[in-house]
Amino acid sequence: MVHLICAGGIRQELGVYEVIDDCGGSLLGWMSQNPFVRLYREDVAPVVLKKSLIYVK
Repeated sequence: MVHLICAGGIRQELGVYEVIDDCGGSLLGWMSQNPFVRLYREDVAPVVLKKSLIYVK
C-alpha cells in the first residue's frame, strides 16, 4: 500500500489516476475540505441539487 497525498486546489489530476489504474492500483478513500463535497446530499437528485446551488435566494 502506498499513501498518496495531494495538496493544493481541487482539480482533475487525470494523469495521476490513470497511472494508479495502469499499475493495478485503486483509490481507497478521498478527503476534501471543500464544504460542497462534505455537505453533498445523496438523497436529492443531482439535477435538483445543482439547481438549488445555482439559484440561491
